[in-house]
Amino acid sequence: TDPDFWEEDVGSNCAVTRRKTKTSPKPPKPERPVRLLLVDPDPQLTDLIQNSLGEQKTFALHHVTTLAEARKHLGRAATDVAVIREKLPDGSGFDLAGELSQGDKPVRAIMLSDQPSLDMAIAAIRAGASDLIVNPLDLNEINQRVHSVFQKSRKDRKQDAQLRRLRRTCRQLNNART
Repeated sequence: TDPDFWEEDVGSNCAVTRRKTKTSPKPPKPERPVRLLLVDPDPQLTDLIQNSLGEQKTFALHHVTTLAEARKHLGRAATDVAVIREKLPDGSGFDLAGELSQGDKPVRAIMLSDQPSLDMAIAAIRAGASDLIVNPLDLNEINQRVHSVFQKSRKDRKQDAQLRRLRRTCRQLNNART
């Protein structure tokens, strides 16, 4: 039999041969830039990161210098990854990392430290950070780590969406049984 055709039984010992319709594959969606929030009061470091990452089309970079500005930005704009300085003028970056990991739409956090220690790394992980970057920065390293954290976040969102669809389908099936 021809793979482009199939037979369909229409009753009364009669079959109709139909042609399969061919659909063209959908073009892949273009990759959108990673929405990156940089929370750091150091102007020199910020300029270095903005000049390096901001020029790339793979990042949409927004910079703030305080916790209050970060919270304000997060309340009105979608963010994929936040790079947060450990010590900020109005508080601890750990507090923000904890808030980001617990929200309705979790944002992955990468902590930035000048003087890392084992205790600080443990505190960052407990606060909800996905990674820790040590200053002085290697710009290639920060680029790779941000992309890695973003890919993990994207994978988590896809799995969450699949889980929600599965739960919805289970509810529908259970309701149909009753």
